[in-house]
Amino acid sequence: MDFFKEIKQNVPDLEKAQLTYSYVMSKGEAQEKVVKLEKELGGIAVYYELSGKKLTIYYSPEMKEKWGDNPKGKKVRLVVKDIKGNIIQDMCRDGEVTSEEMYFVSGSRCVRCQFGKDNDAYDISNLEVINN
Repeated sequence: MDFFKEIKQNVPDLEKAQLTYSYVMSKGEAQEKVVKLEKELGGIAVYYELSGKKLTIYYSPEMKEKWGDNPKGKKVRLVVKDIKGNIIQDMCRDGEVTSEEMYFVSGSRCVRCQFGKDNDAYDISNLEVINN
C-alpha cells in the first residue's frame, strides 16, 4: 500500500508538501523546518520524510484544530486497524496524554500517553481525541 494512502486512512484531510533544498540537511534541522512550516501550511505535521535534499511533509489542518498547542490532559482513544483499514475494537483503548508537547519519532508525530499502566509514545495518526 502507498504510504500516503495508509496514513490517509486515519487522517482523511491529509495533505502532502514536497520541498527541495540546495543542500542535504540533518534530521534535527529537518524537524525544525517542519515545525516552522506548519503555520504556513495551515496544519500540523503528522509525518515527514527526509531523503537527501528532499523534504516531504504530510500534514492535516483538522488535526491542528483537534490537538492545539498543549496536548497534555487530552482524553484520547488508541484506534487499531487491520491491514484493510477495519477497526479492531478489542485492541482499541482509551487513555490520557501525559506530555505537554508533541515530538517526532522516526518521522512520526507523537505524544506520550497513559493507557492503564502503560505510558509510552504513540503516533498521533493512530489516536482519536475524545475531548478537545
